[in-house]
Amino acid sequence: MGGGVGVRITPSSGGASFHVPEAIARIRLVSIRLVNVASIPILPIETVRTKHVTRQETPRRHSVGTEMAITKERKSGIINDYRRGDADTGSPEVQVALLTARITELNEHFKNHKKDHASRRGLLQMVSKRSGLLAYLRESDRPRYLQVIARLGLRK
Repeated sequence: MGGGVGVRITPSSGGASFHVPEAIARIRLVSIRLVNVASIPILPIETVRTKHVTRQETPRRHSVGTEMAITKERKSGIINDYRRGDADTGSPEVQVALLTARITELNEHFKNHKKDHASRRGLLQMVSKRSGLLAYLRESDRPRYLQVIARLGLRK
């Protein structure tokens, strides 16, 4: 069995012959002897079940679905509660509050999905980002830092 070695197969029913690699030909010859290939009905691909499932049929287990995402209304509510001014959407207080909401939702997710390690990695990244933002607030403006952790119930 070297590279490029193949076998020309001609069906016993007189159909057109075709060329296949030798390893595949050996498997096919055995299966042709066992089953008359002409008797197998041709089914649409959606109804054929094989050992491997196509990507469209694979359930999405590790992606964040709509049941876990923060809704627009909730996000805008959090921004309104924690912003410092009318046009403020990115201050450290707002970012910490949004990250805390997402972390809380992921913690609830892990109660049912203990082996979801991909989402756990995202959770750890969010916790690290929140920790960095809180460290920045603690160093730059201590009263704002104390106010944020008191409102969010962090660092008891």
